[in-house]
Parts: sequence; structure tokens; C-alpha cells
Amino acid sequence: KTDAPTLPSGPSHFSDGCAIFWRTSALRTTAHRAVCYANPEGPPSAATGKPKRWNQVALVARLERVEGSGSEGSFLVATTHLKSAKSPANEARRTTSLRQLLAALAGMQQEHQQGGQPEPVLILGDFNTDPAGRGDAKSGPLTAYAAVRDESPSVLEGGVGLKSAYACR
Repeated sequence: KTDAPTLPSGPSHFSDGCAIFWRTSALRTTAHRAVCYANPEGPPSAATGKPKRWNQVALVARLERVEGSGSEGSFLVATTHLKSAKSPANEARRTTSLRQLLAALAGMQQEHQQGGQPEPVLILGDFNTDPAGRGDAKSGPLTAYAAVRDESPSVLEGGVGLKSAYACR
């Protein structure tokens, strides 16, 4: 994060962030991108004229198997850490951020077709939202996860099929 609340506290305080790790003997990256979430509702930056960026980001990598390590083909991996704190404004911000991430993934899918099949996508992260979609008085009636889950088939080719790790309970 470029503007984490803990940064003024010095090096003994840590900021959260995003990273993607993979075993280089099995996979290699062929493309990568950082997605800097922007506030489309706010005033534009005086310097660039573009929407101001929020503090949260996502990382996206296209990985493919190294020759001789298994089946062929590439897939996209994305990770993000969305805005925390329950409030309708933050839930709307998380929803906007997830939509921006899905749009970036859809763009990368379009750049790289595999025999007419959509490229598989794996999205990981701390969404700071209820995966069951149970809103409340603090977050509003519908969470970001549920809003994006319900609309995602129209965003990415082949749909996303979002499933939470908490579904394992």
C-alpha cells in the first residue's frame, strides 16, 4: 500500500499488501499486471485528469506450466486485499473494486484465447465481506461478494463461479 495507516509508525509496524508466489520449476509467468482501484465517483486527479486511485490494489499473473511439468495451457491468478471496516460506503467501494478486478481479468482473457476456450481464472484475496451475502445494518443489505458473484457470469467469459473457502465448513 502506498498510504497505509501504519507507515508513519516506522519500520516496526507492517502494512498489509498482496503477493503471488509460485514454484518456478513448475510454472512461469508470461504476463502480469497491477490493478490500481480507482474511485469513478470522486473528483479527478488534478495532475492526470483521471479518477483518483484508492489505496487498495490487485495483482494478476498469467501462469503456464514449464515444459515437462504436466498438462499444457495457461491460467490467470489474481489476488487482492479490499477495503476493511463495515459500512455501506466501504461495501460499495469493495463492490466497485471487485468489478474493476473482474474487468481487468476479462481483458486479459480476451488477449489470450486458448482454442476458443476461456482461460481459467483463480481469484484469491481478503475481500473483507461476507461470502454468504448477508448484509447488516453496518454494511448495507447486500455484500460486495454477493453482488459480484451474482453478476459475474456476464463479466468474464465462461463466468467466474465464485466460491468462498468458508463454503468448506
